[in-house]
Amino acid sequence: MDLILFKHVDLEFDDLFEWAVHPGTRGHRFKLYKKSSSIRIRQSFFSERVVNVWNRLPAQIDFSSLSSFIRTVKKVDLSEF
Repeated sequence: MDLILFKHVDLEFDDLFEWAVHPGTRGHRFKLYKKSSSIRIRQSFFSERVVNVWNRLPAQIDFSSLSSFIRTVKKVDLSEF
């Protein structure tokens, strides 16, 4: 996900994700919109599986560069996912 966001792979962010219009007051300000779908197979798509994890990243994550992002996200406990 971060490789797409920081343009390190040849994928367009807008083809897979959509920014949340109102990201809320908790966590970071780069929340993604989770599209609802009644199709069960869509729930297993990469773009759907990562949205919950991404949106639950804490506010302490540094999004200023890829190296800062990696350094700060390594400190987050992601074991519940």
